[in-house]
Amino acid sequence: MGYVNVAFSAGTVTGPFIGGVVYSMAGYDAVMGVAVGLLGLDIILRLLIVEKRALHHIMDSSADDEAIEDVMRPLLGTPTPSTYNINTQTSYFSELRATQETEADIENEVAYKTLMHSRHLVVLLGCAIVQATMMSSFEVTLPLHLRDIFNYDPKGTGLAFIPLVLPTFFSPVIGYVCNRVGNRTVAFFGYILCGLTLILLRFPTHKDTLDQIGMFGDLLLIGTAMCMIMTPVLTEIFVAVEDLEEEKPGRFGPYGAYAQAVSITLLRTA
Repeated sequence: MGYVNVAFSAGTVTGPFIGGVVYSMAGYDAVMGVAVGLLGLDIILRLLIVEKRALHHIMDSSADDEAIEDVMRPLLGTPTPSTYNINTQTSYFSELRATQETEADIENEVAYKTLMHSRHLVVLLGCAIVQATMMSSFEVTLPLHLRDIFNYDPKGTGLAFIPLVLPTFFSPVIGYVCNRVGNRTVAFFGYILCGLTLILLRFPTHKDTLDQIGMFGDLLLIGTAMCMIMTPVLTEIFVAVEDLEEEKPGRFGPYGAYAQAVSITLLRTA
């Protein structure tokens, strides 16, 4: 999950950086063009995704058809579809449809309701909301603060987000530490560090080199703290689902409820 957090956090923090630089160089229309282009790329990539279980069914079906044709070809001389083949495909699609209907019923009737009754997952949702609130606050207030104190233009403001991005590349290291000392310990010290560094943000108030160094150093520590929080939180989401599954095996169906749990947590971005 440390590697996942690299893209998860870097993408969120890099947005203001890219937006500020592009706006300074090419204007408002260019910023919107980049956003629309990324959305188009995202849609294309989603359409290209093939679920692992869907690929398994496709490969199995293709292998069965080829095997049947190989058996029937010497007997009939031509690749004529057999009654067995038709019955096999009919049975396969019936079972697949029944499985999909069962999964839909489980997801709609059990998964989300059960997950939201988990105190473990509700706490993780609160942690994610805190992290999203901090990030949203930076995106809104940091550009105005830097403009008022240091007279930064949009390009300089975008570059100021780099210290928040850099620590995300060390998320795998934080994940390694989580494996050694535990997720809760790392997250606890992450919140302590984040609280202290947020208080320190009020001290840079003058347009001089020392205050600018202090501001960027503080942002670097805040980025580190957010990584210390989100890396164990993302991991604990899966732990919470596994705990619910152990209480009642099979309650979420054959594929579990990991996607539902992550989607609930990601609702914080709204």
